[in-house]
Amino acid sequence: MDEAERFGDFRLLRRVHVGVMAEAWRADGATGPLAGRALLLKRALPTTAEDPARRARFAAEAALAGRLRGPHLLTALASGEHRGLPWYACAWIRGWTAALVRDHAASGRGLPPPLVAALGAGVASGLAALHTLADPAGRPLGLVHQDVTPGNVLLAAGGAVVLADVGAAVRADRADEPFARLATPGYEAPEQLARGALTPRTDLWQLGLLLAELVAGARGGAAVAAVQARRGPLLTLVGDLLRPDPERRPPGAAPVAAALAALTDVEGAHRLARWARANLPPPAS
Repeated sequence: MDEAERFGDFRLLRRVHVGVMAEAWRADGATGPLAGRALLLKRALPTTAEDPARRARFAAEAALAGRLRGPHLLTALASGEHRGLPWYACAWIRGWTAALVRDHAASGRGLPPPLVAALGAGVASGLAALHTLADPAGRPLGLVHQDVTPGNVLLAAGGAVVLADVGAAVRADRADEPFARLATPGYEAPEQLARGALTPRTDLWQLGLLLAELVAGARGGAAVAAVQARRGPLLTLVGDLLRPDPERRPPGAAPVAAALAALTDVEGAHRLARWARANLPPPAS
């Protein structure tokens, strides 16, 4: 293995994403506690490592990722620094992003509502866990994910739905600090566009847009218009999530997860994974 392909205890196999502050790699543990593990390694860019404010933001992200728990959130297994670049590593999820699912849905007539509900229930459950995360003293952190987008939702080959990447997550009471507002263009809730207050209901609006795109087989405003023109229990719930006024959206992620789970069945996520295996490219190892 060439030295350029090594990074501390890890072998970097391929770069899967480059963002504003960091890059993500498919990696293998070569030595150390994670030896033999298939991993997603997120590494700060040199520009991030050299800037104190950006470096502190990445450190906070790594610390938060290490505290996440539950089947629907991507947890950091280890973190550290090598050659001056901070990093953290998570398990590699072999499967597909919701972006791939969405793109297939957009090429046809959308996905069946029970499959959309199954994916949404997993995302909402992950949000519920994130929104209720507390500090060691038991005080709620008041976190907002702020980037519930198709590229950050993973469907594992085995059927698990996982919400990834807390790089944009922020405490609602610190939304005006540097690098606090990092939403993906096209997925900003109305209050994000208006630079208004962020709340957990901001994440619910983003979830609503994702579900609208999947069920309507369209994107953005066209998906919202399609949802508004159709009827059905799932479409009604999606319409509630997309209300412009945050106070008129559902009160929290947990009841949304329960409502979505009631629109599918216990095999819903596994049926979605079977659909993905039949309709999407094989998942990368």
